[in-house]
This record gives sequence, C-alpha cells and structure tokens, in this order.
Amino acid sequence: MTISLSSLFLWSGFNKILHPADTQAYMAAYGMPFTWLFLPVAIALEISAGLSLLLGFYARLGAAALAIFTFIATFIFHSNFTNPIEQIMFMKNLCIIGGLLMVIQYGSGNIAWRSR
Repeated sequence: MTISLSSLFLWSGFNKILHPADTQAYMAAYGMPFTWLFLPVAIALEISAGLSLLLGFYARLGAAALAIFTFIATFIFHSNFTNPIEQIMFMKNLCIIGGLLMVIQYGSGNIAWRSR
C-alpha cells in the first residue's frame, strides 16, 4: 500500500518540478496567494514525505504530513460541488487520506522498500 501511495505523491512532486509555471498558474486560478512560496513547499513535501512512505523511514510522520497537505488541497482545489468531476476528485482525495490514516495507524508494513 505504501508503494502505491508514495508513487502518487512522488509523481505529483516531480511533475511540479517539470512544469512549475503551469502549476503556479493552476494554483493562482484557485485564488492562492504567494504561489512562488507554496510551490517549492509543496514540491519538497510531496517528494520528501513520498520517499518516507516508499522507504518506510518515518512513514507515519510522512503519512501525517501528506494527509494534512491533501486535506487542505482538497478543500482549495476540489470544493466546487456543482461540478461532477470535482465531486469525484474530492471523494478520491478523501480515499487517499483514508489510506494515509491507515499508514499512520499501522505503519508502512512489510511492503515498504527498506533493509531489514
């Protein structure tokens, strides 16, 4: 489970690195101020916490950081409930948060990539 959760955030973080102007424009379109500050913070969080899940190194802490990040992002970017796609994206993010809460509760398990 942690490998699939980490891949989602690692992909997103690296995509933000590859397309910073597009990401900042997307953030600004939703009324976010200081995108020049929030973009590098989001990149650092998604990559570092994603790696913590993947490697099983402080996975609970990484999952908690990503759960909070995803919760906040969900209400910023997917709160237009008149749009069916946004409703689906909102529910998808709630499911991701649920998976992260399971990592917080039970740890990274035996699937995380780490030396024994």
